[in-house]
Order: sequence, then structure tokens, then C-alpha cells
Amino acid sequence: MRCTSRFARFGVAAATLWIAAPTVGQKTFKDPRYGFQLVVPKDFRQVPINMDEKWVVAKFLYKRSLEPKNSVFWVEKTPELRVIIFPKVDVKEVIAARKKNKKVVVREKGKDKVINLLAHLQNPFRSYKEYLRENYKKGGWFVKDEKKTTIGGLPAVQKVITVEDKMGYGGKGTLFAWEIDYGDAIYVVQFDVIADYDRKFKPAISKGVKAFKKTPRTEALRSKLTTSASEETKRSVEAASSKKKLSPAERKKARQSDLARAIDKAKQTLPDGWKWYQHGPFTVFYSSSLKFAKRVSKQANLMWKFMNNNFSYIGKDHSVGGILRICRNSAEASLYEETSSRSGRFTLTHREIVLCDDKDWGFNDSGSGALNQRILSQYLADKNSRLWGSLPPWLTWGMQLYIDSLKMKGNRLVSKPDEWDMDVIRKALREGKFKAAKELFVAKYDEFQATREDRVQCFAMVRSLMKSNKKKYKVVIHDYLVTLDEKLRELYAQKLDLTGAASEEAAGRVRVRIEWGARRQKVFDHCREAVFGSWNDHAWKAFDTQWRADSKR
Repeated sequence: MRCTSRFARFGVAAATLWIAAPTVGQKTFKDPRYGFQLVVPKDFRQVPINMDEKWVVAKFLYKRSLEPKNSVFWVEKTPELRVIIFPKVDVKEVIAARKKNKKVVVREKGKDKVINLLAHLQNPFRSYKEYLRENYKKGGWFVKDEKKTTIGGLPAVQKVITVEDKMGYGGKGTLFAWEIDYGDAIYVVQFDVIADYDRKFKPAISKGVKAFKKTPRTEALRSKLTTSASEETKRSVEAASSKKKLSPAERKKARQSDLARAIDKAKQTLPDGWKWYQHGPFTVFYSSSLKFAKRVSKQANLMWKFMNNNFSYIGKDHSVGGILRICRNSAEASLYEETSSRSGRFTLTHREIVLCDDKDWGFNDSGSGALNQRILSQYLADKNSRLWGSLPPWLTWGMQLYIDSLKMKGNRLVSKPDEWDMDVIRKALREGKFKAAKELFVAKYDEFQATREDRVQCFAMVRSLMKSNKKKYKVVIHDYLVTLDEKLRELYAQKLDLTGAASEEAAGRVRVRIEWGARRQKVFDHCREAVFGSWNDHAWKAFDTQWRADSKR
């Protein structure tokens, strides 16, 4: 069956509405969840909100990036409009709520719901000023102008804020901000642009904000999907507290639940211009062309198949796939990935891979390698996270560069070194700078130099082992990982009381990390002896001949 025939139905979901505006090219953005609408100028498009974002509720990006007019450095930035919500919080009320476990009634999905007040207070910032201080502290900022006004019949404060360029890169900016008193919260509409262009955009932005209206709100200010702990974390804590250990099947079920929750959240908040489809274990959300999205998801599925074919033996746990979010360019990808400070842990996005269709920063060699690495990380984190973080230097560098080098060729992945690596290989072979393989295999962890030549040599050796048809070489990485995993399990069994409470388990992990640092070299020596102990000088010389020959192809 051809890979393209596996694409499931296409879907479009929207949590917000676009309606026609009086001025040609402009659109009225209406958000019933948080109860507001405003006019968005032409040439701006909506960008999805990062699923772990806690208080920015809408983002809009200009059609292209701009550069400062007199900068000596190459700097570019895309103008963007965003809406931020700051619930009004009485600190005394919060303290009292902690003591009394006070409950409040909120409106969520059209229904009243009683929740704890502390759960309702999603925003740790007390004001927009505090938000600015935290999120623009690198460049510095000051309020250039401020005046009271009325927006949509609501009291408001209009501000012009200068963002300094302390680093001297030519990136001085301007923020136009309107703090609108919604009643139980302050809604801030903020426009961020390079200072050289603020006059160009101010009339259209100001006109759009003046059209801001308060509408009935269908949800609470807090989305439960963005703040609750993952199902896997909750079940692990519950199991530890009850002196049990989760089975691989139970962990798989919890991971599937977390992934389903993230997919549901992504579909609910998918903005205009975005679509989605299912391809194998990945749910694909895209604003790029469908052709590019298919290319990315095809490689993702081939990489997933590669991991199952080559590394399924490393653990009994199950990996459950993830989300591919494919943006139309790097500016959109960066704005989506950017979250305001104090957003907390990556609860929903830790199974999400973000890529973009961009000639300079998109799916080239680095983008393809990044996709491979993220899938590798997700797969191994599920199957056996401690193993991948405990590899010797030769295998760490070799496998990392090998995974980066995998490219699509028809319906399979092949290792294709980039030109930089090939230049190093050709030069090192020509000048005799490569070392004997045994020298790198026996190098002590703390003494490994990791020069460019050493890293590329590790890659060439691992590549030769992975592609070899000779059983003697083909089993090397398999046998090494199995042996290393056995030693790690022994170490964890000695230092971790898996029947203890969650706090004891966490303390045990700290002890293991300390102990691992002390025992690491002995473990590596044991693994090397188990795998290469039977190799004599002739065998090592034969392998050197083999990997050097393979590196030329």
C-alpha cells in the first residue's frame, strides 16, 4: 500500500469566528469563549495559541517580516497583535481561599461549574506592568505616553511603550497597548512592531481596537486543559502512594489519554486557515501547503517505523505517537512556540513537534534532522528514557549524527551525510587524522575531547555498524544497549525503592544520578568487554578498514 493512501479524512475546527467587516480587507475577529470581538487589519492572519499558554488568548501575525532601517546587523521581526487577559485578583482573597478552600462558580462551555478559587486564578501576573517587566526584561522598556480613554463603552488606558535596544542590534521596538477594564478582568490588546514602522501601522491598529466589544462569555477565564497535570504523572503518583508500580499497559493507557487530551485541545483552538488529518500515529495540523505537510508526515512515519524496526527491544513500554504542527513559515512557528513567562511545565506540547515550510529555516537538512531527533526522543522517552541519557561518548555522538543524516528515498530512509560532514571525512582520510576505532571505544568519559573529527568519526563508525550485513558488526549496537540496560537496571534496583512513596522515589532518582556519575566508567568498561572482549588486533583492524570504506559511500 502506498504511504499516501493512509491519509485519513481531513478536518477543520474553529473555536473563534471571522465575520465580514465594513472595510475591505479587514476582518472582525470574534471570540465567544472569552467574550470579545475586535477588527483585525488586512494582511494579518491568526496564529494558534500554544497549548501550554495560560493567558495570551489570541495572536495575529503580519504577512511578512520587517527589518530596521539603519541597523548594522541583520535583524528582522514580524509585526504581531495579541490579546492578553489578566483576571482581577485580590491577594487577601487568595490567602483566605487557601485557608477555607473557598469555591466559586464559573461559566464553562455554556454551563455553570463550581471549582476551587485557586484553580480559577490562572494568571500569576497581577497587572500588565508586571507582564511587561517579566517578558521584555532583556531589552528594557518604558512608557512613553499614557492616557485614559473609552473602548466599546468600557473604561480603558491607552499606552505607547518603547522597547529599548540595549544589546545594540538595531531591534528597538514600539508597543501600542490598550488596557480595557472588562469588569472581572483587564483585557489588553497589544501590538508589537519595530520602531521604524510604528507610524505606518498605528492608524489601522487603533481603528481595529476601537471596534472592540464585550460579548457574552461562554467559558471561564481558565482552561482546565492548560493547567492540570498529565494523566501519566497523576497515575504514577497514585501508584507510588499506594505502594504499586504501573504496568507498561497502564502507562500506555495514560499516555494515550494525555495525547488524546492534547489533540482535542488543538482541534478546539484551531484558527482559520488551519486544517488537520491523521497519518499513522501522528495527528497533523498544518497551515502550510498540503503537499509539504504530506512530505513531513511521510518522513515522520518512516522514522517511526525505523525506530520500531531497530530499537523496539530496548524496553517493554509502548510509545504512542504525537502531534505534528506544520507552520507556513518560521515567523509563524516561532510565534506559536513562544509562550509568556510563568507558563509552567509543558503539559500538552511535550508530544508536539513544530516545523515550518521556510526556504531558509524550514525543512532543509537541519529541519529534517530535527524531525528525526524529536521522534527519536519521544520514542525513547516512552520506551526507556534512562538508557538514552546514559550512553558512552562514541555512541552518543555517533547515533545523534546518524539519526540526523536519515533522509527519505522513496518509501524508506537512507543515511546521507551532509556536505560539511563529508568534507571532514574526506580531509581526515586524506590527511590520516582519523584514529583507530578502538581508541575512541575505550576513551574514558571525562577525557573524550569531542573534536569535529572525533564526532564525525563516531558517526562514520555507527553508520557502518547500522548498515552492515555482517552479523559480527550488525549486532554490536544491539548487544551494547542490552548490556548497558541490564547494568542500569541493577543500579536502579539498588538505589530506588519502587514500593515507596512518590517523594521517596524522587529522592531515589537523585541518588541514582549521583551514583551513576561515580560508576559510569566502570559500567562502560563492563559493556565494552562484554561486546568487544573477543575482538583481537586483527578484528579491530578489519573494522577500521570496513568503516573507512563505508564512509566514502
